[in-house]
Amino acid sequence: QDSSAMMTFGGPSNDGGGCSTGQLLDDRCKVRCAGDRSWAEASKAPFFKVDLIYHFVFDDSSNPTKGQMYPEWAVVSSLVMSIEHLMDFEMELISDEAYPGSVVWRRDTAFAGMNANSLDYKCVQIIDESGQRIQPAFSKFVEYQESSERMEPGAR
Repeated sequence: QDSSAMMTFGGPSNDGGGCSTGQLLDDRCKVRCAGDRSWAEASKAPFFKVDLIYHFVFDDSSNPTKGQMYPEWAVVSSLVMSIEHLMDFEMELISDEAYPGSVVWRRDTAFAGMNANSLDYKCVQIIDESGQRIQPAFSKFVEYQESSERMEPGAR
């Protein structure tokens, strides 16, 4: 299945449109999935065939612990989906003993009010603000990227 491997809230980037600035503005930020150094795919074929932008809204700009993600498909006249009862992407800051030294967000997914557990995942920090690799998170990321679990183009 197509999937993401890595994303960053860092910046600034060359994405334009206020995306990937590297800071929260009014508890918000935007990340362009096909942007400049902002998102990486786990699938071996291009995953983002449209200009998908995620709008992140956090509970606090200084010390966020919860967040909401809203997708925007830029090819559809900048349509931002905000109908949470249809698609609900929530994030919560968690502690995870498997990733000491990393910031970890749990990303929960629901469609039509039903939790889609198979689509839930963790966003794990693998590089710190100085560009240093955080272990064991970075090594686990590399191991996954080199594994056969990743899909070949067109495979299902």
